[in-house]
Amino acid sequence: MKRSIIQTGIVISMVAFTLAACSQPATPAPTAVAVPTIVMPTAAAPAITLPAQTTLNLGVTGSGEIKAAQDADLVFIVQGTVADVMVKEGDIVKKGDLLAILDTRALDQQLQQGEAQVAAAMAGEAALTEDPRALDLAAAQAGVTQARAALDAVRAGPKKQDIASAEAALAAAQINLQATRDRLSLGKTQAELQMQQATQTLTQAQARYSQSKYNWEYAQSTGNDPIVPEVTNAAGKKFANKLSDGQLENYYAQYIQAEAAMRQAEKALDLARIAFDSARQAEITGIAAAEQQSRQAELAVEKLKLPPDRDRLAAAQAAVAQAQAAEGRLAPEPRDSQKAQAKAAIAQAQAGLELAKINRERAELRAPFDGVIATVNVDPGDPSSTGARPAIRIVDVSALHVDVQLSDVDIGKVQIGQQAQIHSDSVPGKTFTGSIEYIAPTATSTGSIRTFLVRVSLDTLEGLRAGMNARVEIRS
Repeated sequence: MKRSIIQTGIVISMVAFTLAACSQPATPAPTAVAVPTIVMPTAAAPAITLPAQTTLNLGVTGSGEIKAAQDADLVFIVQGTVADVMVKEGDIVKKGDLLAILDTRALDQQLQQGEAQVAAAMAGEAALTEDPRALDLAAAQAGVTQARAALDAVRAGPKKQDIASAEAALAAAQINLQATRDRLSLGKTQAELQMQQATQTLTQAQARYSQSKYNWEYAQSTGNDPIVPEVTNAAGKKFANKLSDGQLENYYAQYIQAEAAMRQAEKALDLARIAFDSARQAEITGIAAAEQQSRQAELAVEKLKLPPDRDRLAAAQAAVAQAQAAEGRLAPEPRDSQKAQAKAAIAQAQAGLELAKINRERAELRAPFDGVIATVNVDPGDPSSTGARPAIRIVDVSALHVDVQLSDVDIGKVQIGQQAQIHSDSVPGKTFTGSIEYIAPTATSTGSIRTFLVRVSLDTLEGLRAGMNARVEIRS
């Protein structure tokens, strides 16, 4: 149709140009005739009357593809095994509907571990400011009472019962010293064991990482199984044991998991070292304090047996002050470094928990919008990775449109709201109507060719499907 209109226009233009040349031979022909206008001279030549102006409205045509309002290729982001597929091709779903889910047992366990780690980190922070145990507080208060009693005894002069009391205080101080040594030594030993366990865990994680890295690099470079690189057939001939895409993905997943485990083990070792250093310093400080208390009790006994003097009085007073200081040290006054360490542990645990929640959510495929299931490429028992194919494809066919590319010559002839006719070889003999709803603001260049995307919305969807080819005619 378009070729016929163009040919007709060319013939009319040539006739008009020839007549004008015959009537006015002295006048040169114009260089360009966009719209031929022929005015016949008033001479005695034969009068030929033509239209004052001839306009050829060829319109604008283009080809494109019928597309849906929106579509989505859904894939599993996390690794796993498909546990259940709730839809089949052709099913109509609503936004948020569950379409497929992986086996979430491992992910649920990671989520529980993350919650436990957060609780443990918060408990560690609370331990820095919690009230002292009743036993420790009672022992410190008893030390203050004994020191005061010793001071009173010095002031009152030596008595048998006073000497006995001082000796009892000495015995208590020595018991406290030994108890402190045992308790702090046990704490240091436990911290050291935990550090050694963390070191062993890191060593094992590093070994697993090295092996997984070697396996992945070997599999990636050769395409063969790194564990069983060759197999022998029934004829005794050896040939390379090639990996499938799924097996290759598995080696890559093992490599990534081994690296993450190694990083986690490194962080755990750092925390264990910090805890060991704290326990070791606490042992030094605590034993020194207990030894000082024991020594003061010894001095109190020695001084008590001497005639009362200013030195004994001063020593008794010092013993009271030190006992009071020991009691005061039981009050929760954590250092800034301990507070920062506890907050960092909580932040790390919360980050791990959040990651576990995200991975758990990623184990589910849900409909992002209302639509129809176009393809399903997974079945229960399949791995979550499907290669280049989506696990599930969903299409919204509530509205259809046609995208066509128009040249920069034709783009000036179209505008938003302009009516268009659509033809499809899939529905022969039927003309569909629509209107232009979008014109791209910029061109797409391919070499020296520049085109603009024009989107035509369809007035009716009957008989049409997404993916059909269509021809669009836009009348100016």
